[in-house]
Amino acid sequence: MSKKLSSMLIIFIILSVMISCNKNDLLFTKVDLNNVNEEIKSSLSNYYSENGIYLYENGADEVYLFLNGYNVAQGEKSYYYDDISMEVKDKTLVINFSEKYADNYENKEVENRQLYKINKPENIDTIKVFSNEQETHFDAVIVSK
Repeated sequence: MSKKLSSMLIIFIILSVMISCNKNDLLFTKVDLNNVNEEIKSSLSNYYSENGIYLYENGADEVYLFLNGYNVAQGEKSYYYDDISMEVKDKTLVINFSEKYADNYENKEVENRQLYKINKPENIDTIKVFSNEQETHFDAVIVSK
């Protein structure tokens, strides 16, 4: 009886750890730029010509991370974003990603523009962003009504 109980306890602990590890996955979801409403499309389109890291917030308490590496000067490498992750540490939302370069900017598998909806926890008071493990900043914070 005790072996069965201890086995069930171990399984419960493992499941609890797995569930808590997946909570960070719920912080953000990737969104297709073509499937967002016109207000968001219009606001973000103002920044299509400038590569950068953007935070978009509208009056409906929706927050988005917009990563734009689409613009490439002739002869330059294009860059794109990969390994996006978010987590809450204390009262800080920490956003991490890798900035990578591609020789062939016409590569259809490289996503130069990416949009993520952030399910912002209510208990945060700071957002930090890291590119290639180096703290950086948002190029703009876009607030829409």
